[in-house]
Amino acid sequence: LTLSTIFTKFLKRVGQLHSLRHKNKICVEQVCCFFSRVCRIQLEPENLDVMFKMGMQYLRNNSEDPAFAMFGKALSYQSSHQQSILAAGSIMQAHGDHDVALNKYRVAVEGCDYNGCLWNNIGICLFAKGRLAQAHSCLKKASFICPLDYKINYNLGLVHQAMGLHCSALHFLKAAAELKRDNAQIIGAMAVVLSNMNDINNARRAYEKSISMEPKAEVVSFLIEIVKYKNVNLILVLMRSGCLEEEVARRMQEGLRQN
Repeated sequence: LTLSTIFTKFLKRVGQLHSLRHKNKICVEQVCCFFSRVCRIQLEPENLDVMFKMGMQYLRNNSEDPAFAMFGKALSYQSSHQQSILAAGSIMQAHGDHDVALNKYRVAVEGCDYNGCLWNNIGICLFAKGRLAQAHSCLKKASFICPLDYKINYNLGLVHQAMGLHCSALHFLKAAAELKRDNAQIIGAMAVVLSNMNDINNARRAYEKSISMEPKAEVVSFLIEIVKYKNVNLILVLMRSGCLEEEVARRMQEGLRQN
């Protein structure tokens, strides 16, 4: 595309949004920001940071294919570009391509292994493959680098729960809940652990709190079933709570059965 063609499309899009400017102020700003990056990448076709930011903009708009293509383009210029590796690897993970994602992450580790986000993603890949001890090790390293990241603490809680270490799981989930107080998903995971520890009263309180925080969450009905039957399937909890898509959850279940 030439700059004139892009600019024409840009003006057309802004015109469509202008009549709804009160409701779509953010959308207009996003279009302007995106256009500026398109112009910049036309002028600086080898600018990796611009490629990465454009890819992230696509990703925020749920356009995975162009986002992945942009990250791939950045990696074609520099195969060790960490931000692009992490973003591309996350897309691969979402589609269950854990082995391919791990291969990408190995390249990133060689460049810089002091990255909490990177070790968190590696840990989740290994967890999906049922390699719990290795996943635990990677997540502990991620926690050492980024001790105040609630997602890492949450993932450590899930891994400990899968390993049957309920007290440790509760410890990390509590830490995650302290760091992210408005997250019903974390409270729901705590309820699962408490029900596994036969602490039904506190489990019920946790379920009720989770429901009050997100009354329309898909996790609610499933969590109630866990209390009723005391039948915990961590992968399904992740899937129903919106953490994982169905395809990822299915592959994770297959990986756990194989191991």
